[in-house]
Amino acid sequence: MNRGKKSLLIHLRENIKGSFSSKEIPNWVGKQVEFIVTEKKLKDGTLSVSLSAPNDEDWTLRKKKTESQLESSNKTVGAYIYDKILENPFVKIRGKEVHTIDRIHYKKELNKILSTQANFHNEFNDMKLLNEAAIELYKRNEAHRSNLIKQGLIHLIVEDIIYYQRPLKSKKYLLSNCKYENYKILKDGEWIEKPVKVCAKSHPLFQEFRIWEIIHNLKILEREYRDDNGILQQNVDRSALYLNHENKALLYEAFCNAKEISEATILKALGLKTKEYTINYPEKTKFKGHELIAAILKVTKNCNKEEVTKLINSEKKLTKIWHALYSLTENKNQLNKALSHIELDLSDEIIEVLAELPGYEKDYCAFSVKALKKLVPLMRCGKYYNYENISAKTKERIEFITNGEENENISLRTRELIKGLTKPEHFKGLSTTLSSYVVYDRHSEKHIIKHYKNSEDVNVDAIIKKGSLRNPVAEKILREAILVVRDIWNKYGKPTHIHVELAREMKLSNDQREKYTRRRDENFRKNQRAKALLKELQENVDSSINPYSRG
Repeated sequence: MNRGKKSLLIHLRENIKGSFSSKEIPNWVGKQVEFIVTEKKLKDGTLSVSLSAPNDEDWTLRKKKTESQLESSNKTVGAYIYDKILENPFVKIRGKEVHTIDRIHYKKELNKILSTQANFHNEFNDMKLLNEAAIELYKRNEAHRSNLIKQGLIHLIVEDIIYYQRPLKSKKYLLSNCKYENYKILKDGEWIEKPVKVCAKSHPLFQEFRIWEIIHNLKILEREYRDDNGILQQNVDRSALYLNHENKALLYEAFCNAKEISEATILKALGLKTKEYTINYPEKTKFKGHELIAAILKVTKNCNKEEVTKLINSEKKLTKIWHALYSLTENKNQLNKALSHIELDLSDEIIEVLAELPGYEKDYCAFSVKALKKLVPLMRCGKYYNYENISAKTKERIEFITNGEENENISLRTRELIKGLTKPEHFKGLSTTLSSYVVYDRHSEKHIIKHYKNSEDVNVDAIIKKGSLRNPVAEKILREAILVVRDIWNKYGKPTHIHVELAREMKLSNDQREKYTRRRDENFRKNQRAKALLKELQENVDSSINPYSRG
């Protein structure tokens, strides 16, 4: 018995034996029952097997089960269904034996059928017919036509006719704007500023930026230290001792070798023990490493080490590989061809394994590639720093700063923050904040702040155009909020203070929103429990206790 449940030992016909928990002993006599088998390796090396009943509404699980059975049977979809009907003429096919499966299984079957028919019908090998069909379908796309002719008529029928799927339209215009960079275009005789769009979080440059940002924000703390007077101090900051530029470069290397990195790995890279030192982050925090480099190192572990090292040290090659992966991961054939044709100077062995790299989620950061190219060179340190990689405009600003020359583009705030940097070679290993002030003369401040002197100037259609936001509810709320502020201004005068609470969760995915909701509900339950305990203490112990205190 475990929490009111009976634990049963089940023997399956695949020679699998495991435990199953249930409130009541189920009546399975004469029935065919399916289980999810979960294996767990225990500390003593033994294997623990537990069984659970699958949820009938879990279509993902049913999909995986069907695809697994198809692959293990080594049959096409049609042959698999036919054999099932022969076994049981009354079997339910749709929704039971074959649920949702990937189209690749249907493609394989159609390819097999057409390949067999090609042995009996000469039209499948008629190059003139193939050429005419390619011209008819792609009158203006000569490159794709020539590629189709190389592939053959069967490929044309399967990929470009029956199972053709139009690529999703680009939604780049919906991406956020970079807070630093813009460009100018000439329109109707006037120069108009246009913002540069932000880049993907999976981009190699942002991966590097994120690692340096974590490293520069890191602090090494000694858990316990007794001073000369014998007074015990805890969590003493030893960052100045252990986080010099060379050690930060070692940490960067450790981040690049793993998809995730822990406190223990960070301390180990610095030659420190976890019993004696800690960091300024919560325990068990997992930091993201360089996902692309870590993935490349994983798939190329059996390849030429020297060639792999040259690859991961080349920013240009990494960017090309990322671009191919980001754009073509769903089509392995196209990805393989793209990796073969772009100038990577890699062996066929490495290109073949790179084609197996996983894709990336369409998630974006707050910076454009253009901005990151200016910021990252200032954040690098140790062997990764090179003054020549700093942009010409930034070098010019550094010269003004170090010489103390007046310049309207360099504020007193910037000079105050970086007054300790007196030589060009000092501008390395800078934090995100300092790098931003050196390059852009600002960090979180707005570039242009528009002030309204009269309520009549507040034009809601100019501030938020109709249909400009993806979320119509959010657009309606924002427009109404602006109208309310304008009406308050008209009736009571200009407001001295406006407090706006943003719904940060609106930009998140469904899974992320669900995660935040669970965390919020859990925090609410904890607060309610704490409030109840405080009330009890107020009644029974000390009447001065305030259960509603925010302190």
